[in-house]
Amino acid sequence: MSFIRSAPRVLAVLTVAVLGLALAGCGSGGSIGSPQLPLVGGASVVQKSRRCDKGQHVFCGLYEVVVDDRYPGSQALMSAERRHLQAHGWSVGKGDIGQEQTAVSPDHKYRVTYATDEGELRAIDLGWVQRPSDVSVALGRAMFGGTAALEVTVGAGPS
Repeated sequence: MSFIRSAPRVLAVLTVAVLGLALAGCGSGGSIGSPQLPLVGGASVVQKSRRCDKGQHVFCGLYEVVVDDRYPGSQALMSAERRHLQAHGWSVGKGDIGQEQTAVSPDHKYRVTYATDEGELRAIDLGWVQRPSDVSVALGRAMFGGTAALEVTVGAGPS
């Protein structure tokens, strides 16, 4: 009988605990706000999507497609962006898959992963990465339109 009377209290405590864990998980996955990534002069963001993936490995990210028609190709744009980030104090490195590059902001608040349009579309096609569909469409438009483009994913930096 005492269990029946305490059931609403137990349910309330469990609900608060589950909500707390869910919010903590999203925060650790990177409640990233609105970061301003230093881009090479002349580059512009043509697509921006924000998404949090739920599940065992929570990740909240900002997905951007960056274009710049001054470069002969996406690889040249990626190299220029890497040098630009380094010049602004970002630590650069290799990504999780071969065609990706990474950088961590000087304050360690943000981590970016970036790849050429062709490399990212290949990784999406092979199932190595998942991106919002509007990002994939924008990458395809840039690639087939002959404009140098990068996919840039911004997340919370290393803890």
